[in-house]
Amino acid sequence: MIDVKDRHIVFTIDEELRHFLLEDRSLLNLLFDSVEDVLSRCFQKFAHKSNKELLRPGFVMTLHTFGRPLEWNPHIHVLCAEDTFNQWGKWRPMNFFSYEFLRRSFQKVLLDKLRLAIGLSFQKQKVSSYKNHRQGFYVYAQPF
Repeated sequence: MIDVKDRHIVFTIDEELRHFLLEDRSLLNLLFDSVEDVLSRCFQKFAHKSNKELLRPGFVMTLHTFGRPLEWNPHIHVLCAEDTFNQWGKWRPMNFFSYEFLRRSFQKVLLDKLRLAIGLSFQKQKVSSYKNHRQGFYVYAQPF
C-alpha cells in the first residue's frame, strides 16, 4: 500500500432541496454522481494550472441520510487521497482544494442534474437555490 495523505470532505445540500430526495429516493444517486464530477473537475483544474496532466482522484464516498439530531439531511462524506498519479504514472501531490470551487461547482452540478431528473417544475427551486446560496452549497474539506 502507498502511504498517502487524505482529506475528509463533506458535501451538504440546501435544506430546501431535502424533500425532493425524501419523496424520490432514487434522486440520492445524483449526490454521488455530482460529487464524483466535482472532484474530477477539481483535480483537472489543478492539473491544468501545472502542465495539462490528466489526474485521476482516488476517493471513497458514503451517503449519510440523517444528521446528528436524526433529521432527514442527506449528505456525502468523502475520503479523498491528496496525492495521485498522472497519465504517465508520475506521482503528483494535490494538497490544495479551493473551497469556493467545491461549493459553487457542487451547487451547479447537483442543481443541473436535479433539473434534468425532475423536469421543468424544478426550475423555480433551482433559481431560488442560486439566489439563497450565492456562495454555493456547504462543503467541509479541512485537512486532517
